Amino acid sequence: ILVQAESDPVLKRLIGQVVSQADAIIPKEPVYYHYNDTYRTWNMAFQFMRQMEQLGLAYQLTGEQKYADRAWLDIESVCGFPDLNEAHAIDCGMYMTGLAFGYDWLYHALTEQQRAVMSEATLRMGIEVMDRAFYMGLPGGAIYSTTQESMQATSYFTKWRSNYVPYITVGLIGAGLAFAEESPEVCFDLIEKSLRATEYAMFGLVPDGAWIEGVDYWEVTVGNTCRLMSFLQTSTGTDYDLWKCQGFRESARAKASEESFHGSIAH
Repeated sequence: ILVQAESDPVLKRLIGQVVSQADAIIPKEPVYYHYNDTYRTWNMAFQFMRQMEQLGLAYQLTGEQKYADRAWLDIESVCGFPDLNEAHAIDCGMYMTGLAFGYDWLYHALTEQQRAVMSEATLRMGIEVMDRAFYMGLPGGAIYSTTQESMQATSYFTKWRSNYVPYITVGLIGAGLAFAEESPEVCFDLIEKSLRATEYAMFGLVPDGAWIEGVDYWEVTVGNTCRLMSFLQTSTGTDYDLWKCQGFRESARAKASEESFHGSIAH
């Protein structure tokens, strides 16, 4: 990438933007355990995931230890949480995505002890907990937030056509791949079942790529699906033909047909 950027001004500008975003994170306080309503820690989980992606990529592009050191402040905080809020499984999925980015992209910048802390915490609070979802082992039920009524079908996401699914399975697959050497049996079980869950969700694009929950949820659904496919392709050499699911290849055109040139959505 860096070699290509020498003759590609657009790529060079994008690299500069990534590094600038990572620099802006460095003076911020680390993430902390915080509910933004009565049951979700979504905001903090999303912040952690994005910061691990930005800091990890900046470290990969520059090799500067300062990005790994700042990322560790967030990682250490998350590893000390009482849980990853599996009761709102999307939060747990995003925390696990962030931990996967951090462990993989910062691996050589972390000490052996730091990697051990990450591995233990991710297995205990994430991988081993979420693997139970595929055996109906997580809590579920109707829970009221401060702003809305929300059905917490925590263990039902495994066979659900919803944006909920890739939000979670991208983290399960990413963490399963990152920590497979530490606990192969449970990690590969989690990856296998997360693939099946993702396939169930992709029926929501049948037949022509229009997502059943509308344009806004299309972005998080297809975006997270592409990310987990990239994880698989990079780590195993295949995405197990997820891209061949009916409607997936047509989905970008379907979304474009639902929007105007001004960004207005055709309901």
